[in-house]
Formats: sequence, structure tokens, C-alpha cells
Amino acid sequence: MNHLTRKDVKAIRYMFCSAGLVVQTESRNEIKEHVLTGHPSKRLNSHKLVVVKIGKFQKQIEFDNRGEENEDYPASLYCKMRHEKQMYQAIFEHLYELFRRSSPTISVTLHTVADFEQLIDVSGINHTVLFGETVDASMLNKHFARYPNQTSAFIDTEITGQFSEDSAIFEVPTICCENSSPTSLFKLFNGRDLQLFNCKFDTNDVVEFLDKWISGVAYRSLELLYLYSPVSLNIEKYAIIQRFGLALWPENTPYIFEFKSRGDRLNGKDNKLVYDCRPYYQVKRASDHKIAALEVETNSLKLFVFQ
Repeated sequence: MNHLTRKDVKAIRYMFCSAGLVVQTESRNEIKEHVLTGHPSKRLNSHKLVVVKIGKFQKQIEFDNRGEENEDYPASLYCKMRHEKQMYQAIFEHLYELFRRSSPTISVTLHTVADFEQLIDVSGINHTVLFGETVDASMLNKHFARYPNQTSAFIDTEITGQFSEDSAIFEVPTICCENSSPTSLFKLFNGRDLQLFNCKFDTNDVVEFLDKWISGVAYRSLELLYLYSPVSLNIEKYAIIQRFGLALWPENTPYIFEFKSRGDRLNGKDNKLVYDCRPYYQVKRASDHKIAALEVETNSLKLFVFQ
């Protein structure tokens, strides 16, 4: 692993799945490289056993270094089931020591909800990616409390249950959810970029949101909001427009909204979004007079705040 210090590593990705741990690096020019895999095994091949020392971890493990013959194939470490977390922890701590001066982005990907149990003490996680069928909100409460100060999260999993009112997930600056999520994620969000692509909300939720945004009571950090439902929610668009006295985007006013979102599915990279806001309505925040573009449809809500 020491050879990696000679490379310009921008990000390290730890992917936890049922098969074990996969470590991937990404260089500044976005070249990805799988460098190491770790696996628990009920039975080790005695012909491949070697004593491996990684930091404080020193055990007999099965070592497959086909990476020496094929650079596309990473070195694989197989340990006894009872040593799994110890080995994963040692791998992380060793890589952390190797790269802490360059402070690379640390991303964790969980391929199933069960992989939460495999997680080790990883400090400095910047980005979480979660796959699987369903996850209870209480598990996400614990995850973001255990690994605080993350900058973004991509959740492909359906979220069931309810978040606690003081959940650390509300403080994550960028959240993107592909499946259904509790309405509280929208109502209590304190970050800058929220994208929910299978979200249930109603006209009253939209009115409450606009009341709080315009008055400055909440959502002061919000820059982009996108809520979408694949089915009609019967949002009363014109009732909302009349209630707030909204008018379409004024002529001779800058109308291109550009935004860098970190809601990327796999790596949390900045993705530039560009919108033409001329078909949108304009809203203004009373406290600081910030302008935002608003689009309300029967199944979606968009708000883009101009900086």
C-alpha cells in the first residue's frame, strides 16, 4: 500500500458489502484504482498463509497478490471470520496515516443495510452512499451521529420510520434520496442542497415551507430544493401562487441558475447544474431580500436561491 503515496490521491473509497471490504482510490485526474480487498473466510488455504502486519494488526492470513501480475486486480487479504473487523480497522488506520497530510476525501459505500454492522471506526467520512431495499430512519440517526460532519449523502434505499427531531442527518449539507423518505427530511432539513425523487408532500407542506423560507424562520442555508413524486400529489399550484401573490420571472433579470451539487450517486463529486428560470415564479426573502426561482407542479416542487 505504500506505493500509493507516490500517486496524487484525491479520494479514498471504502465499500462495505456482503463479500467484504473493497478499497478504491481516485487520483486528481479522476483515474480510479481498486487497490485492496479484504474478506472474511470460514476456511483459509494453508498453502497461501502468511503472517501480515498492518499497524498493530498481525495475524496469519491468506494473501493473494495477483495485483503484481495484473494491475487491474487488487491484492486480496482473507482472514478468519473473528478477525474481520480488526483487519478492516487496521487497513483504514494504515491508509489514514499514509494520506493524512494530503487530507483526501473519504467516502463510505454500504451495499446492503446489513453492512452497517460491518462498519468500523472511520474518522473523517465526507460522503455516505447507501444501497439496499429498506432502512429504518433510526439506523440513519445512529449512523450520522456516529460519523458527524459529513458533506453529502446519496441514499438509494427506501427509508421507513421517522427521524428524531434532533437527527444529525438534517445537518448534512447535501442529501439526495432516490426512494421514498419521511416528510420530516424535507421539513427539518438545515443544509444547502436537498433532492428527494420519490417524496410525498401536500399543498399545506408547500405553504408551510414557503412561509418559513420567506420569513427567514428556517431554511436559511438552502440553495437548491427539488422534490418529486412519480405520481400526482394533487398539489394546488394556483392556490399557492395566489396566496403568496407570486409573479413570473421578471424580464431583464438574470435568469440562469448555476449550482454545484454533490449529490452524485457514487463519489460525491461536484456536478454542475444549470437551469433557465424564465418559466419560474420569483419569490423574495423578507429578511435579506434574497431572490429565488420557484416551480410548483402537481407532483413536484423546485426552489433555486440566487446568491
